[in-house]
Amino acid sequence: MERKTSTSELPRISTEDLASWVFNGPQYDREKPVSIGFTFADDLSSGFCELVANDDDAQILIDPANPSRSVPFNQARKLVGKLATGFKRAGLKVGDCVLVNSGNDIYYPVLLLGVIAAGGVFAGTNPGYKHRELTHHIKISKAKFLISGPEPLSESLAAADATGLSRDRTWVFDTWEEDFVAPKDVRSWKTLFEVDESSGDWY
Repeated sequence: MERKTSTSELPRISTEDLASWVFNGPQYDREKPVSIGFTFADDLSSGFCELVANDDDAQILIDPANPSRSVPFNQARKLVGKLATGFKRAGLKVGDCVLVNSGNDIYYPVLLLGVIAAGGVFAGTNPGYKHRELTHHIKISKAKFLISGPEPLSESLAAADATGLSRDRTWVFDTWEEDFVAPKDVRSWKTLFEVDESSGDWY
């Protein structure tokens, strides 16, 4: 049985000169994961929440191409909580990798934070990748779930099929404003938000 690598055994990411650490003769195996050397998620969330603590209606995610399209803090916080619960209900366990193959969008941070809040590991890929490149990323990251933007969906599904990722662990990242019709066997990521708040069974 293959022994699972603990976080303490992973190479540590430099907190001083990240660019040099990554590109100038890296002293780590680029085919394996690394561990950050600081509590980024904790530090970021605590500082961020403190910044907007007095204004739940502060617009924190804004589309620069269409500033009227935005997400306020209180809504983003609720969406992240619901998404985390949705991932858990879909079978995500602590340490499972969710690979996201999509372009940028104001809901991208919600997706990223939802994965982290559920205890998962977020892995983003270039939406311009072909299925062979995506297949490699899925294998290296040991992704258990896949979310794809509408444009690269065909390549994403081909990679999912090549690596044995089932459709019940694959979603399309279509935003609320998009009029996108996904293939019948692929669900929208919006289905992950279908959580009954009144039951108390959510993050």
